[in-house]
Amino acid sequence: EAKVITGEHTNLLRRILASFAISGTLCLMRYDQSALDGVIPLMQQYFGITDSRTALLQTLSTVTSSLALVVVGIIGDRVEKRYFVLFAVSLWLLLNGLSIFVPASMYWLFLSLRTLADIGHSICSALAPVIFSDFYKDRSLGRALVFNTLANFIGMISSSSITSIFLTSGMPFQAALLPSLAITLPLFVILFFAMPKSAAQHKHLSRGYIGNVKHLLSIKSYVFIVLGASMSNIYGKAISFWMPT
Repeated sequence: EAKVITGEHTNLLRRILASFAISGTLCLMRYDQSALDGVIPLMQQYFGITDSRTALLQTLSTVTSSLALVVVGIIGDRVEKRYFVLFAVSLWLLLNGLSIFVPASMYWLFLSLRTLADIGHSICSALAPVIFSDFYKDRSLGRALVFNTLANFIGMISSSSITSIFLTSGMPFQAALLPSLAITLPLFVILFFAMPKSAAQHKHLSRGYIGNVKHLLSIKSYVFIVLGASMSNIYGKAISFWMPT
């Protein structure tokens, strides 16, 4: 009985650590996204680009994010959530890290890396509530979801005050993106060791991927939610993107 209690406490601790790492990572991803919006003048000066080319960054990011959400819905429980999340965070870290070292003459490479990195952000955002529902029940689940929402909000709000320091200090725009990468690394290590495995559920394997696509498209509420979220996302990003200028 003592071993059972000890095992339950260990599993609870792992779930709490994994939840903290996921919410913290999403907070930093949101900060990174908003931080780039806050240093647009520095980025334009570095790459020597116009407003139209700058706007492509958010447009392609929104389209990629929407497509990533659809892919997550199609894959469903075919892939273990632990591997899915670790892949998403690794992808985000790698591509955003590489984008910092892109030379001034290769804006299109920077654009491609940042756009693909948003796939990782979208996957983590989509899977976080599902993972929390596996970890917790009832009030504990509610607290975890509230904490996750607050973490995203803090990441977005804090970016404006932090990036203003970089904007007026004369440092390159890449400096504003370094904090999110530096802090996400230890959180990734925590997530790697703490997040427990969850066996994949194969309820709809008989449909196949094409069958899953047809099934999703047949759900009108799902289609309207994706379209509505995509349009509101584009509108919100357009406002936040140009606000600093």
